[in-house]
Amino acid sequence: MKTNKHIAMWACPRSRSTVITRAFENLDGCIVYDEPLFAPSVFITTYTNINSRTLEEENLKQLLAQNNFEPDIKKVIEKITGNLPDGKLFSFQKMITGDYRSEFGIDWVKKLTNFFLIRHPQDIILSFDIAEKKTGITEPFTQQMIGMKTLYQVFQQIELITGQTPLVIHSDDIIKNPPSALEWLCKNLELAFDKRMLTWKANLEDSNYLLYKQLFANSEFSSSEAWFETLRLSQTKHFSPMKRRR
Repeated sequence: MKTNKHIAMWACPRSRSTVITRAFENLDGCIVYDEPLFAPSVFITTYTNINSRTLEEENLKQLLAQNNFEPDIKKVIEKITGNLPDGKLFSFQKMITGDYRSEFGIDWVKKLTNFFLIRHPQDIILSFDIAEKKTGITEPFTQQMIGMKTLYQVFQQIELITGQTPLVIHSDDIIKNPPSALEWLCKNLELAFDKRMLTWKANLEDSNYLLYKQLFANSEFSSSEAWFETLRLSQTKHFSPMKRRR
């Protein structure tokens, strides 16, 4: 395995990216950098109107500051492309394109092994809408928040600057056959698949790295989302594609 191996999974929100991150977290020697662009994105965003969305964002800024999340994008890039902590063999980074800003630059991705997780846009939008309503936000979300256009732009830029077409996997394929899809993904990422990727405790109980575990560890929110115990049960209603509105 290469020294300082960094794997970046680029995805839109609500693409089941947390499930995939949760699976890779179970591999020996893995450290997860969960949404490292989130804090820098939140801190550079300013608003001219006050509404339920902007109030939520201001609350997030305070929470991120209280939990010592790094807002400086230069320091974040140094962390996710630099030396690994002692005892770690590789990093797995969940990059949500809704957090990406052009001000962050893109050349640094050359130091990462990049792949893209996709999901049907209608499923993403429906899932995002449900999640927003749970938080009490009533204002409509924007294209930037979903990040579909950004996902394609980042794909094109990575392809251009690396000279290679990044790996792409559909989250439906992983959910339909987790062992086969994850084994294929690991092989292409030069990692050894382990059956531990298929099972974990619910509600982030045994997770040390995921963003919401760190931010909301002592709040009701930490257990309000359904972090399901195993990918083997993925054919349940929780992981099947959402019904599309006609």
